[in-house]
Amino acid sequence: MKGINLKRTKKWNKPFIILMHFLLLVFLTEYFYPYRNEYRIKSLKVGDISNTNIVAPFSFSVKKSEAEIERERRVAMAEVFPYYSYVPFILDSLLLYVDSAQNVTSDIKAAAKNFLKKYYRYKIIPSKRGITTDSVVLIYNQKEHLYGINRLWDLEELHDKLNEVSYYYFPTDEKKRTSFLRFLGSLLKENCIPLTELTEKKKKDAASNVSETKYYVEKGDVIVQKGDTITPKKYSIIQAMYETGRFNFYGKLWKRPKIRILIFVILVLNLLFTLLLFIPNTLFDPSKYIPFYVVYLLVLLSHSIFIKNSIDPYFTLIPFAGIFLTIIVNREYATFVLFLLSMVMAVYAGSSFSVFIYNMLVGFIAALSARTIKSRFAIYYAIIAVFVSEILLIPLMRYSFDPHPNIALNTLFSVPFFSTLVSVILFVIVLPIYERVFRIATDFWLMELSNLNNPLLKELAEKASGTFTHSVSVGNLASIAAENIGANALLARVASYYHDIGKMKHPSFFIENQTQDQNNPHDKLSPEMSAQVIIGHVKDGVELAEKARLPKEIVRIIKTHHGTSLLLPFYTKAKEQGKEIDEKSFRYPGPLPYSKEESIVMLADSVEAAVRSLKNKDDKSVKNMIKKIIDSKIENGELAESQLTLGDIAKIENAFSKIAGSINHKRPEYPNNEDNY
Repeated sequence: MKGINLKRTKKWNKPFIILMHFLLLVFLTEYFYPYRNEYRIKSLKVGDISNTNIVAPFSFSVKKSEAEIERERRVAMAEVFPYYSYVPFILDSLLLYVDSAQNVTSDIKAAAKNFLKKYYRYKIIPSKRGITTDSVVLIYNQKEHLYGINRLWDLEELHDKLNEVSYYYFPTDEKKRTSFLRFLGSLLKENCIPLTELTEKKKKDAASNVSETKYYVEKGDVIVQKGDTITPKKYSIIQAMYETGRFNFYGKLWKRPKIRILIFVILVLNLLFTLLLFIPNTLFDPSKYIPFYVVYLLVLLSHSIFIKNSIDPYFTLIPFAGIFLTIIVNREYATFVLFLLSMVMAVYAGSSFSVFIYNMLVGFIAALSARTIKSRFAIYYAIIAVFVSEILLIPLMRYSFDPHPNIALNTLFSVPFFSTLVSVILFVIVLPIYERVFRIATDFWLMELSNLNNPLLKELAEKASGTFTHSVSVGNLASIAAENIGANALLARVASYYHDIGKMKHPSFFIENQTQDQNNPHDKLSPEMSAQVIIGHVKDGVELAEKARLPKEIVRIIKTHHGTSLLLPFYTKAKEQGKEIDEKSFRYPGPLPYSKEESIVMLADSVEAAVRSLKNKDDKSVKNMIKKIIDSKIENGELAESQLTLGDIAKIENAFSKIAGSINHKRPEYPNNEDNY
């Protein structure tokens, strides 16, 4: 048993396939890039003379450069007034401290109190250094008061004043003057406490309030008249018009093709690397990359046409891509492809981030809802989910990314409605064609084939009723086992219905179609001939399936449902006759099963036949027989290439044990529990 098997692709072919994908994707992406041939501004630069009038086709804003915005933010922050909390009771606490001071003479205390009362009438801040405004805001009595910086004192000025007036208080006694300065200087503190956090918040608010828009251009304004020189201002307006992503000629947004192609190269490499890392089998399997190119061509071509004709950039066929790829391949593969498509469509729409987010979300919702589609009618649930998501996302994108959102009510409903409608119509048209042309077993086609009134199944029921009953029972076993391990239960069931259609050619040679009063035709044949007839039902089944153009997955299961197992009854009979025999002539030609569904059908086919052969069908006997059959398949290498893990096999065995006992028609016991006929 193995995981992903890439041996089927020759090693020297893998780099070639990846290179082919890479070159083709980059070419297609660049080829569909939407240019507006009938009206184009040809690489205008400052100083050029315009050869045509350039009129604003819509209203838009001209944004400031990052340097301008940063400079204005710094200026706005510098103009914010510092905030302080005025605490008048500081004076009372200082006076109280002076009165209670020990080892201080009364005259020094008196001088200190006099100084404090005189100068603490002022508003004192820690320092004026670093303040860039001419005023500050003082908060007291729960109100804000604007104070000029020249009306405030700081501690440095207060200490200077203290040194100055100390001569007034003690003009001749230097010792007392020194004691006075030491005592009072240690007490001085600000009565206006800096509110640093509030000031910083105000600065951040001021910076965030700086507008990123330089000026606004109204629809119909003449930006450049024919013959005018392109000034720096006019050039900035033209560039801003491109950057909106709404201008009629998006194709000139990336004026340098080399840069644009480099972007596409990076996006394509990202997809290829992701697929190679996570699901490499999809990269080398034609049945997986063909639907990719179908989607890629249809979605990009349509989006290019929409952009060229100034259709709303949110009009998209991405729902078709999400549903189609999920049904044809799987949701993981669809998600990787949707990411690439969304990025490319965003570049097509003028590097619109909102277009990328919108398409990615809508595509993911479409892919997610596609997993619930189990019938043709169930697609309407997916349609509703996509339609509702588009209605909700369009205004969200506009209000989140458009500086001047303008959403008309008719646009809000018409864009999602027609986008969803076109996607569904395209899906309904493309899927059946794709199913039949490439014979891919989608759930839709499998549901049609599961109808027991299908001509091929009706013919099987008429010509080989026992085989028909056996096939239905195998289908029940296989589908339940597939559900238990997360495999495709519908494919397992339907393939089981058709796995033995080759027995219609010689129905009486197979034991389930024989009656008690009927002679066994094998009694008249040699073991070698009997083996060839039995083994031939695989080839006959493949021919019938190919003629009926059944899905390739079902044809593959018809080929592999016996693997390379040995027809032990006839092999044993031949040995008993003492003949020289070639064991290969008694073995099915294979190939061995690879997918989980192929392996499950093989096991279900053997288990169903073996359980029917039991005389005693109590639970213990049934479980023992199932275990012997599965162990035998493993020991004989029949699951050597299977994707099944040991955990999967345990779950399959448990599922078989629960329902296999209900099988009740009789069969001859199988020698050594190997494949019979």
